[in-house]
Amino acid sequence: MKSTEGQVVVVLVAIVLIIATGIILSNKGKPYNIAIITTHKLLSLAAFVLWSILIYHQYKEVGLSSTDLIFVIISVVLFLSAFVTGGLLTVEKPLPGFITIIHKLSSGFAIVACILLAYWFLKT
Repeated sequence: MKSTEGQVVVVLVAIVLIIATGIILSNKGKPYNIAIITTHKLLSLAAFVLWSILIYHQYKEVGLSSTDLIFVIISVVLFLSAFVTGGLLTVEKPLPGFITIIHKLSSGFAIVACILLAYWFLKT
């Protein structure tokens, strides 16, 4: 297994753990368990940073087509949206229901983007 393949696997495992902790948090509701929310946030940040590093190295090695670049930008916007809305959801004040919907949608689409990027990494 190449180094890149190993890193892709690490990110995919992190994503599975992010999903699991997100489901636990969603089912338990507020107030959130501090250990679970911290794990969820740190895994999300680590996955995003590692993906960013992988994309940068991929760009340096083989470059990015216009389509690849657009896809990467959309993925980053989805991740940032998930980060921001996730942070808002941890606030103790009541929030409008659409924040939860945006978090779930952006998180779901970001996961799909990660899977597609994983395929892209492994095929090149």
